[in-house]
Amino acid sequence: MTRVLTILFLLGTVMSMALPCLATEGGKTAVPYRTLSLETFNCFVANWDAEKQPVLCADIRTRTDWATLFKAAAVMGTAKPFAPDAKLFEKEQILVVARVMPAPDHDQSEKIFTVETISGNDEELEFRYQYQPPDTVATYTVKLPLLVVVPKHAYRKIVFIENTTTVGTLDLVTGQWVIPAQKKK
Repeated sequence: MTRVLTILFLLGTVMSMALPCLATEGGKTAVPYRTLSLETFNCFVANWDAEKQPVLCADIRTRTDWATLFKAAAVMGTAKPFAPDAKLFEKEQILVVARVMPAPDHDQSEKIFTVETISGNDEELEFRYQYQPPDTVATYTVKLPLLVVVPKHAYRKIVFIENTTTVGTLDLVTGQWVIPAQKKK
């Protein structure tokens, strides 16, 4: 019995030391998230100069932000909305990364972007993801986004890291919510 208690004590001590390390990375804690599919909506990503800025990065906090970045695509016979319900933006915000790429096969599109981690502290959010270009013979390109919903918070800065390389940093204090800049409606 003493041996079992000793093992449990040691295991508890090790776990109590390990758990804070799992929860934080450089003073940041994991932020819960979920992904949205653009196929849920009848819209497409607005154009940008992908030659100058290959990765579009954005923090959508309102329906106005959404309407600036995504354009309605009316399609006969469908009743899909053009945007998320306004209630979503009361408690959540949407992080967006998008790229222009050769059109992936349908079964590849969900494997193009993979969220690694989203972590933050009171002032900064760090969004790490993997990008795997499609293996396709398509002769046309598409603008494919990754939409990630996180709890709403007044971050000062959001850093987007793709495959270990920083591809964009939003300075939200100055009002920068998208790279490259877009004109709000």
